[in-house]
Amino acid sequence: AGLHERFAAWLEAVAGDRVEEQEEILGYHLEQACRYHEQLGRSDDRTRELGRRAGTHMAAAGRRAAARGDMGAAVNLLRRAVEIVPPGDRDRVELLPQLVWVLIETGPFDEATRIARTAIEEAAAAGDPLVLAHARLAEVMVRVYTDPEGTGPEAYEVANELLPVFEAAGDHLGLARAYRVRSTAPWLAARYGEMAEDAVRAAEHARLAGDTGELDLAHDMLGVAYTFGPTPAREALERFAGLVEAAPGRHTEFDGRTAVLLAMAGRLDDARGQIERSRDFFLEMGRPAWAAANLLARGIVELLAGDALAAERALRQGREEFLQLDEKAVLSTLSASLAQALCLQGRFEEASAFIDEARDLGSSDDVATEVYWRIAESMVLSDQGDLHAAERLAREAVELADGGDALDDQGDTRSALARVLEASGRTEEAAAVVREAIERYERKGNVVSAARARERLTALEGA
Repeated sequence: AGLHERFAAWLEAVAGDRVEEQEEILGYHLEQACRYHEQLGRSDDRTRELGRRAGTHMAAAGRRAAARGDMGAAVNLLRRAVEIVPPGDRDRVELLPQLVWVLIETGPFDEATRIARTAIEEAAAAGDPLVLAHARLAEVMVRVYTDPEGTGPEAYEVANELLPVFEAAGDHLGLARAYRVRSTAPWLAARYGEMAEDAVRAAEHARLAGDTGELDLAHDMLGVAYTFGPTPAREALERFAGLVEAAPGRHTEFDGRTAVLLAMAGRLDDARGQIERSRDFFLEMGRPAWAAANLLARGIVELLAGDALAAERALRQGREEFLQLDEKAVLSTLSASLAQALCLQGRFEEASAFIDEARDLGSSDDVATEVYWRIAESMVLSDQGDLHAAERLAREAVELADGGDALDDQGDTRSALARVLEASGRTEEAAAVVREAIERYERKGNVVSAARARERLTALEGA
């Protein structure tokens, strides 16, 4: 214990102004000194102070790891910092929400849920409204991913309630996170223009806070809005390039969502290459949830390419990875997409299980999931000959998609409805609906789907 403590003191002295470069090593040696004292039964003030000092250095190193996107290291360091700082200590109370935020990025989500509840309890006991605000914000964000039913509107309300707390404290990091949490409500509702507005605010406050990790996450939310919202694909790609230029060296350049945009623009090989680079990057940086999300993007790309089997392979692997993380919000959307991939191969009975999974896991206000499983089930019902029920579900999907601003989903729902109408022998109605789909695809800049829809229209008009 003495050797570790003396080494830490020597290192701190020789490091001088560059001590932050050595904080992970400093934290390790102080941690070892503290643990040896505990094993010797010395739970005195000196031991507790060693724990506090170890926690301070490891937490600082953990925050820097998170800022550079190395979430595996961040979780390891912040988890050890929380464990070494004495219970009830103010430093531990402040550390708990920070650990939750990095666990949200890496999983496991069951640990994130447990730590989030502990963070609220200890912050409330400490009587610190600012730390309690950070803890509540983190806890509701965990539930967006793990218990999504009704959580979107709740996240919006909690964020609005806490914004004045962060504003009064001049806490730009808190403001960045509050706007990011608030953006999840329009995300689930497929109102991507509104989502982008909150993501822009989150990015502004992240810059003011000087937190590059939080800036990355705000840019990620912007990327979601650009990819799935009304922004035309080519313009969205230009905006992604602008985000990379604004924060060079950050992970935005590895965002797999750009692959979806590339595929819409007809650059399918570029899209596949982008996903491979993105997935490798996030696995290397200890971000399994992000790597799994890239498999959903791969599935969407392959569906755009017309290769339902390749889409199935990617989506099945993504499903397995999300199941291991105990995540439900993205998993439900992925399961619905997997059901569509199976239907396109004529494997309707297999698809039914994933339709049920998507319906059970997804939140009723998660528009994308609600739309996708309805598209898949309308295909199953059409195969069974129940065209009335299939049309009802397809029309429900159209109505849901039209409630938001996801142009591509609006096109896809109309394509699904047209399939049912065509099967019912109502070719003129089907052709009219396909024209509506083409208009949505063209506005989005999805040249691949627009071309496929024009081929269908030609066939319908010649029938």
